[in-house]
Amino acid sequence: MKICSVCHHCYEDAAAFCPQENYDSLVAARSGSCEIAGNYRLERLLEEDATGETFEATRINSSEPFIVRIFGGDSFGAERIDRESILREM
Repeated sequence: MKICSVCHHCYEDAAAFCPQENYDSLVAARSGSCEIAGNYRLERLLEEDATGETFEATRINSSEPFIVRIFGGDSFGAERIDRESILREM
């Protein structure tokens, strides 16, 4: 999957440029397709931080908009997420 470094829209690896604005600046972001979990399409990167990435996404079969958070694999981020989950449950 590639992401436009200007407008942050997501594209399949075969894309050579961003058709939204004719930007030439697509950057390889992650392996695989824009479609994840068999039912969602990542549309635009909203935020990237130490714990992962947040995307604007669409449910493929209904075009319903969603926010999808993909967490990184580092242990520091995982520990923080566990702590925050525990705090929310109290």
